[in-house]
Amino acid sequence: MQCIWSTAARTTPWQYVRWRTNLLARDKTRFPRTMLRKSSITSSMRRATFSTTAPQKDMSSHHNHFGESGEPSTASLREEDSPPHPMTAAQLSRAAAAAVRQCVPPDALYIVNSLHFSTYGELKENALRVLDETRRSTGLPFQKYVEFQPIEFGQPVSPRLSAHCFLHMLIRRGHSYQASNFAQLMVENGLRVKTLTMESVIKAVCASDHGGLLARHQAWAHPSGPAPSLKFSQELFYNIGHEAAFRILQLAREQGQRRTEAMYDTLISACLLQGEIIIAALLFACLAKDWQVRSAAKKLANSNPAQEACSVDIPPGEAARQAEVDRRLQWMKKNLPAQSILYTPYPDVILLKKITHRIELAFAQNLPPDKEDGELQEAMQALAVLTGLIEDGHIHFGKISPILRALYHSPKGETRVWKYRRKELVSVRAHTYFHNFLLRLIRSLRDPSLMATPRLDYRACNSLLHYSLRHRLSPKLAADVMEYMLNERGFRPDIVTMNVLLRSGTILRREDLVGYAIKGIRPPPGSEGEDNNLNPERGDSGFRREYEDNGLAPEHEHSGLDPRDDPEHNMPAPSLRAKEGTPHWRFEKAMVRLTAEPFRAVSKVPDLSFPLQADEGTIVSYISHLASTGGAQLIAEVLFDIIPELVIVPHPDWGAVPVEERHTRRLPVSRKEALQQAVLLGPRLFSAVLNALAKCGKVGLAERVWILAKTAEKVSWVEGFTPGADPWYLPIAAYTSMMQCYADQSRRGLPCRHVHEDGGVVWIPREKDRVTNWGMLQHRGRAASGNVRNRRDGAKAMGSLILRNLVSSGKLVVRQLLHLEQLLPSRPANGLVTRPEPDARFWNAALALFRPAPWMLPRRPRNRFSRTRRFLRWSLEKFRRTGSKSMHWDPVLQEIVEAMLKNGYPLPPAFRHLFIGRYAQATNHFPPPVALDRSPFAFPRPRYRHRPHALPTSKTRGLPLRRTVPWPPRKFVHARA
Repeated sequence: MQCIWSTAARTTPWQYVRWRTNLLARDKTRFPRTMLRKSSITSSMRRATFSTTAPQKDMSSHHNHFGESGEPSTASLREEDSPPHPMTAAQLSRAAAAAVRQCVPPDALYIVNSLHFSTYGELKENALRVLDETRRSTGLPFQKYVEFQPIEFGQPVSPRLSAHCFLHMLIRRGHSYQASNFAQLMVENGLRVKTLTMESVIKAVCASDHGGLLARHQAWAHPSGPAPSLKFSQELFYNIGHEAAFRILQLAREQGQRRTEAMYDTLISACLLQGEIIIAALLFACLAKDWQVRSAAKKLANSNPAQEACSVDIPPGEAARQAEVDRRLQWMKKNLPAQSILYTPYPDVILLKKITHRIELAFAQNLPPDKEDGELQEAMQALAVLTGLIEDGHIHFGKISPILRALYHSPKGETRVWKYRRKELVSVRAHTYFHNFLLRLIRSLRDPSLMATPRLDYRACNSLLHYSLRHRLSPKLAADVMEYMLNERGFRPDIVTMNVLLRSGTILRREDLVGYAIKGIRPPPGSEGEDNNLNPERGDSGFRREYEDNGLAPEHEHSGLDPRDDPEHNMPAPSLRAKEGTPHWRFEKAMVRLTAEPFRAVSKVPDLSFPLQADEGTIVSYISHLASTGGAQLIAEVLFDIIPELVIVPHPDWGAVPVEERHTRRLPVSRKEALQQAVLLGPRLFSAVLNALAKCGKVGLAERVWILAKTAEKVSWVEGFTPGADPWYLPIAAYTSMMQCYADQSRRGLPCRHVHEDGGVVWIPREKDRVTNWGMLQHRGRAASGNVRNRRDGAKAMGSLILRNLVSSGKLVVRQLLHLEQLLPSRPANGLVTRPEPDARFWNAALALFRPAPWMLPRRPRNRFSRTRRFLRWSLEKFRRTGSKSMHWDPVLQEIVEAMLKNGYPLPPAFRHLFIGRYAQATNHFPPPVALDRSPFAFPRPRYRHRPHALPTSKTRGLPLRRTVPWPPRKFVHARA
């Protein structure tokens, strides 16, 4: 950019700059930081001293080049070089800034220090003496130091412009850590740093890896020791760049300089990336408290003392919180400038979501409960810090749903955290503390004296409603939340509220909750919205169709709100047989509440004349409800109405669609547009539909849905294919449903008939390389001149394809996964997108499909471990004596076993004898991987019973109630000889 300053301002110091540049061009000093001692200089001099980056080597080079006798030279401007008219301070400042831009860093720093020294006035001599004493006290030989001789400008000149130029030079050259040190000195010495410049410094120092990572301090991993300080300290930082950025923000707060949300966003994001979760939580906590003080100061300035005297009584909790805010306000007024309160940025909920998202990622890791992990401990402690903000009333806004969701997703265990109780740090069990807080928060909705809570928004109320039903199994608590929404906040239940009630009623077996949710979505008969009955139009949620009501309603909808009046409500009320205080006693007590408490949430019935518009979550919850209550066949009948994009899949199974309509049922859009709509459906809908089709045994329709789902999954990772859609993976439940479909078909064992052509149209797939389903088997059967293919062979062939597709974690999207790192940063919503990993349920379905069933005896309902162990010992002894191996070994089964062992799962005991003499690792016994227990609060500790033909699993969603199967008569079986 062309310079618009005067010629004199641009050229006056040029001779001096050129002279010093030639002498010091080869100086590569890294500018070590040497701070002045605060005890040896007055406060006024401290605000006007730049000595951090004054290099020692630079001063020695001045001594070597400037004087032959060892005496330092004076770098003052000569009279003959000065302009005929004296320059103003502004002109000198601009000229010095131009010189700084042209100099190397040591010379530029010398000019900046000289400018700053010119503002001392009468304190120059004292400042030089203090500088000399400070350098002597460092312990290095004195002859390496030279007395500082500044440039004489003849008048005080502001160094702010030159300092900013020097700071920008350091950032451009990649000296981010030196730039942060220099920015700290500018703030300490009273120079106001521009907002954009400070943001650039913080961004540069957070993005750099200068100095590497510090040693991780495991102070939080042992909470039984002495109580730590929940304040910022050097031990909490893992990266020195983050510590430097925090010091800049802290100094800006102390000096009253402007701070922005972008600065905190940059630092918090960098801390979360490096695992410094506690630092991020403490930063947000300080920001929320400062904003609360700012709001209190603004309210105090606009308040009327006469009106406050006549105000109503304040609850005790609110009075204590207000007293704490007033005390903090008085402290900030006494110790900080007034601008520090004024320039406090707003604690945005986006920052809170980033922190809680990182905490939930730490909770989602697969870690044995008996193994201590520092990341899990720090995540728990960070969540405790955020919980304390709500508990103490420091969060003024009601958008606390991210914290609530992280609280009830916290895993069970003995992890302990630190919290303040009456201004003292105490150690508490994290899981108990979090759930007690949530219970107290729900009760405070009716009794505000329990806790000073903010006015909750829609999402926070829905989160508490979900917690009341799914974790506490209490319809009464859910009714209290609904009463708060309707009466206190004046909220009309939205579609998310109805989705929570619908899904929770299905899982808890409460038809009254389901009926209440259906009434909120279904319009009354004869109303204007009757045609839109659970028929979502595809919009932002992914639906844009209207289909008629084809029996999707549950067969029994009860208007009564008391479950005891429900004839279908036949869940027995358990008796309290467990010992008080144990997890099983807590679960039995919750079951008593669930069966006895009515859901009376309609004291103020919402206006249902305008029904809610169903979204994707509503359809998924409704499909799951029908699949759980015996209505999966209804989903198969209206499948092409729910997902009309299925017509683009070449498959012979059309379900309930008549033959005459198959050729006329075509989409009015192209194949690409149909795939775009399929991407918008999302993985949850495909998984729910596959589950329903697997339960009703519709394998052909399930294959059609599977092909469309895998194609949509593949194109979702193509950037720009579906604007506005995030990439996704099919969950592991979808793979399990397909394996269960084929396993059910293999158990039937019925041979397929010969194919005879009668002159009709023979179905031929369009793309043989992409269609791998039952339709392809039928086509190959016709091409093989009438080969008989039974169901088991076809199911095993298809199951092997699904298995290879899963083990490779989605071969269909392998090319797109190569660019996964470039796609994810541009799409923040993909933070929770994870590749599907095989779990115990999937391996059980695979073993059920590929087991040597035709040669195995019928299984006993409950086999004992001793019998399986005796049979394995007999097989080992037989192999040692005769060397004979099992004749039922299958190479595909061994492929499954190898994949199981690779993922850390052992082979069930009943299959180990098949691999004796073939695969020694399969005969080893070791416990299966156990992840963190994230089951609902009221659920007991999962019990894993002995299953000789399957891996142990536990219920984490539905009620953990076993089916009562009587034991068979006991028989004594003699061991084989």
